[in-house]
Amino acid sequence: MDWKPWAGLSISIRSLNSSIDHLIPVNRLLPSWTHPGVFFVCLLLTVSPAAGDDPLREAQAAFKSQQYDRALQLLDSSGKATATPEFRRLRTRTLAKLNRGKEALAEYEALTQPGKKDEPALLREVAFACIVPLLKDMRVQMRGAGYTALNEIESEESVPYFEDGLSDGAGQVRALAAEGLGSSKPAGARRA
Repeated sequence: MDWKPWAGLSISIRSLNSSIDHLIPVNRLLPSWTHPGVFFVCLLLTVSPAAGDDPLREAQAAFKSQQYDRALQLLDSSGKATATPEFRRLRTRTLAKLNRGKEALAEYEALTQPGKKDEPALLREVAFACIVPLLKDMRVQMRGAGYTALNEIESEESVPYFEDGLSDGAGQVRALAAEGLGSSKPAGARRA
């Protein structure tokens, strides 16, 4: 005897059809597949709870769960909310997390048009997205420029990058990483 997962569904539809028959005697006028019970079940099967959700909220949820590609896909597919600051802010952060610095910077500039106030926390994320790829560049000058720029941010988030730079093959880059590491430590840690 084969087990058929859809067998329960057909039994449920038949029982739903028979329970609705006495309410609406439509089955005599229309074919059986057009019965209101069939439409009701099909409606329940096709409509998911998330179908009416706001794409921005779905993208925020994907971002929080670190699914940055999915968040960007949701943001790009929703064309209606592209001008809102909340949308641009989330898109900027998502692009920054994906290390797409140029695009994140363009989105940030669209968010903070001339006359609007800068957002330092968001700008820091964009700066990291622009600088971090330079730290792995094959050219010594570019890695050095990356560590110099990273030192300008003055953030404790840059400490792991400076620590990685201490093992770089070029002496100039190691010196810049050590300088950045020394300047990024809190004042209390330098005295100890």
